[in-house]
Amino acid sequence: MKKLTWRKLSSKIVYKSPYVTVTEDDVIRPDGTEGKYNVVGTPPSVFIIALTPKDEVYLVGQFRYTTKTYQLELPAGRSEERDLLTSAKRELQEETGLKAKKWVKVGEFQPLNGLASEISYVFIARGLE
Repeated sequence: MKKLTWRKLSSKIVYKSPYVTVTEDDVIRPDGTEGKYNVVGTPPSVFIIALTPKDEVYLVGQFRYTTKTYQLELPAGRSEERDLLTSAKRELQEETGLKAKKWVKVGEFQPLNGLASEISYVFIARGLE
């Protein structure tokens, strides 16, 4: 398989807040044409799979402004601390009122890698109280 490469010619920040940065890049696409690419930058996030002794998963319901819908989701949020586990513990307690005795980091993923540079880290939480 041929590796498709992009080349960045220049970059400028078009919007910045404490929560998000939007960058507009002038690029050369893999097909050789010039264009623009916008990238949304956010801090890392954490997702928590909180499991009961029966391996049932806790979900939280939230209204999401972006989609104007109520969603059931894993407890999650952005990482404000350098220590991801500290962020995961905070998010679990904020969103569910629970604390966990056992924590395992199980992986990471990039949920919106065509649009955003965010990396999300996933933890399993057990021994809930």
